[in-house]
Amino acid sequence: MNNNIVEFYRAIREDQPLFDQLVTIEDTEQLVDALMNAGPKFGFDLKQDDIRQGLDSLVEIIEEVGNDDELNDFELGFVSAGGAPCFFGSMS
Repeated sequence: MNNNIVEFYRAIREDQPLFDQLVTIEDTEQLVDALMNAGPKFGFDLKQDDIRQGLDSLVEIIEEVGNDDELNDFELGFVSAGGAPCFFGSMS
């Protein structure tokens, strides 16, 4: 797993307003675009493939990041559902 993606997720989850905005996005392409745009804010230059791979591995990323901290409500629901295909909004 790309360590930059794990660190990027760790940074995003600490920015509560951004995190709250991201979890409401219902379209995969819009989510990828939003994450691409957020990358530079946190010092990350990620490619679309990196982000898509991170989304595909989100359960593992959440579990790794959660080892350092408590899971938030979104993360608890996502992990307990086993990484449901509709993980951000309804993910069309």
